[in-house]
Amino acid sequence: MSGRSGVNGSSLLALIFLSVFAFLLLSTAASQGPVWDEPTTLAVGYYTLKTSDFVINYHPPLGYELSALPLLFVRPSLELPADAASYRDSSYLSFLRSFYPLVRNGGSFFFVGRLVSVAFAVLLGVLVFFWASRLYGKAAGVFALAFFVFDPVVLGNTPLAVNDVPATFFMVLAAFLFWRFAVAPSLPRLLLLGVVFALGVLSKFTMFFMLPAFFVVWLIVWGDFKRFPLQISLLDGRFRGFLRRLYHFALLAFVLGVVFVFVAFAAYRGQFGLVGKFMLERHLDTALSFSGSLPAPLDGFAAAVLTKVPVPFPSFFVSAGAIGGIFTVAPKTSFLFGEIYQGGKWQYFFVEFFLKTPLPVLLVFLFALVLLVRAGLNAGISRWRERLSKSHELFVLAPLLAYFILMLFNNENFGIRHLLPVYPFVAVFSARVVPVLGRNKLLLFAALLPLLLWLVLAVAGIHPNHFSYFNELAGGSANGYKLMVSNSDQGQGIVALKHYMDDNDIGSVKLSYFGSIDPAFYGVNYSYLPSLFWQPWNPVHARSKAALPGNYSEDCRPVSGIVAVSVTNLEGVHLLNRSCFAWLGQYEPVDVVAYSIFVYNLTGGFSG
Repeated sequence: MSGRSGVNGSSLLALIFLSVFAFLLLSTAASQGPVWDEPTTLAVGYYTLKTSDFVINYHPPLGYELSALPLLFVRPSLELPADAASYRDSSYLSFLRSFYPLVRNGGSFFFVGRLVSVAFAVLLGVLVFFWASRLYGKAAGVFALAFFVFDPVVLGNTPLAVNDVPATFFMVLAAFLFWRFAVAPSLPRLLLLGVVFALGVLSKFTMFFMLPAFFVVWLIVWGDFKRFPLQISLLDGRFRGFLRRLYHFALLAFVLGVVFVFVAFAAYRGQFGLVGKFMLERHLDTALSFSGSLPAPLDGFAAAVLTKVPVPFPSFFVSAGAIGGIFTVAPKTSFLFGEIYQGGKWQYFFVEFFLKTPLPVLLVFLFALVLLVRAGLNAGISRWRERLSKSHELFVLAPLLAYFILMLFNNENFGIRHLLPVYPFVAVFSARVVPVLGRNKLLLFAALLPLLLWLVLAVAGIHPNHFSYFNELAGGSANGYKLMVSNSDQGQGIVALKHYMDDNDIGSVKLSYFGSIDPAFYGVNYSYLPSLFWQPWNPVHARSKAALPGNYSEDCRPVSGIVAVSVTNLEGVHLLNRSCFAWLGQYEPVDVVAYSIFVYNLTGGFSG
């Protein structure tokens, strides 16, 4: 009777935490302006839902379409802009200009689009609770859920209308289903795993990061099945030990591939044809040039796939080629510790994880790792392998490590959102400390309750500006922009700027804004100061530096009045003249709005 009461109490507590989580997510979604990717995510997703035309999007389509799905119900009679087809001669960001009629007075537009991500975030919380409970008990499940839902990184990045959120859910769910399949193999479980894996790939290519994790787990702690769905007895009888594991994993990968073909064909609305036909002309030229650089016979094969051999869902191959072969290796501008650089740095993601993750979460996670390593040292390698197999913990730890390690090679150093899939695995794995400390109830509460309180106070102190959170190692959120500016500012502060202007009776500002949506859509009355030329709302918008007028230069002369500058522009990260706002260094800002927009009162003029 007491056990049942405990279970019900844990479930009730989990429900309370999930309800608080949903409230925090919704209030954050309603109060924050759009980050850089959200307008294009919703515009492109809405366009593909309405037209089944995937050419504009060189990313997998599902994450975009899921985010835009509510717009079909909110604006069912809205016609597409007449010039939407001009995307074929435009750029990915320029395409957004055709959709400005959709996003005028953009608050409700983005809030509705964010509801899908909020739903996926809550489902992630349910999955964290359920998985941790199955591994370590209900109390551990509640602990894992609490440390997940009160994590400012999670609260700041999951209520955004971007493909990372559904992709993270499918990634974690696939890892969970892989564990369930490995424990008790069956054809239904294998097919369900295949469907979820396919949905993850169609949301974001980083789902492929799970494959090496699955492979490692399969070889190290699992794979000696007495039965396996779809195995061929004649062949299976020829293999023993390690070879048998390889054979079974090959069957698993084959089934995942077959299921993906069917799911992707449906997702791309039965698309069939030449890959090159579905590419923008400049992308096709780049792809053909890239394929021509490959050694024979790969060069001929790649060219044939592009221009001669009809295939199902060819837009998927366009996405894979563009992301993997063209855009991922292109130099991108990044910022770390005050340095602006091109390309990626492997240490960026280590620094990001340790400066953005709340210290209570870091401490518990590191303690869980210490417990695991200590157990291995005490037991010896062979017994440690046996213990890992019995505890099933490698099914959580391997995806976490595989994703993190593979992200180190990413050429784009831009925001903690790229590491979002790590956090559910961190929460589940960290729950292993509960049964260890739980042998002494007083020790359990004395150790974990203060850490949870620390976490809750951190959330209360920064709500709703969780996106800009930095921990104490970074000197706090107010100092974070000096270290990693993309983790403080991606345009989300524009709503807070409007409220700040209203509260202080500021009728107009001189504004340099880092964001892809026109600040006027939020009622901000502004005079333009130099901003990124490739922002769609920029009056001198151009898709590349080469497309700018030959005599173009940013007007970086000092101005007077109320001046507001996004911190990304203040640091000059993406401006042509990186010292454009160096003249503001002699002034102290009167305020920093949402940790992302510096406000200066220069109504008395400027010195210098």
